[in-house]
Amino acid sequence: MHNKKKIFLFLSIFIISSCSSMQTAQQYDRASPDGAVKVKFEGKSFNVFDDVDKSASLLMEDLATGMGKAFLEGLTFTILDLTASVSKFEGAMMVFLAENKEGSCDIVRSNRISDNLGGSMGYEIFYKCQ
Repeated sequence: MHNKKKIFLFLSIFIISSCSSMQTAQQYDRASPDGAVKVKFEGKSFNVFDDVDKSASLLMEDLATGMGKAFLEGLTFTILDLTASVSKFEGAMMVFLAENKEGSCDIVRSNRISDNLGGSMGYEIFYKCQ
């Protein structure tokens, strides 16, 4: 009986944390009615979903990279995380800010958005423009 409670607790936590990652993505999708803005940085493509009210954006690797990454990570049972480094996401964000915002903009902080399978959906990056 005690093991069933542990399994139930583990599954509950997993489902709740999975939902929070998906809710973050849906929130930015709703905040970006025109869809994602594609940005290239160091040979990689990123999709930027900007929420002007929060002064924050969700950056994700493009679909082709994401699908290939998911396939390879799946083959290794998510032991291998092929998500680009935070510096790549922040570099893409600086390109986005330079091309789409007026004034001088800086990154305030970056939060990794986990896919709860050992990898990452992308980064939520907060910015400040003057």
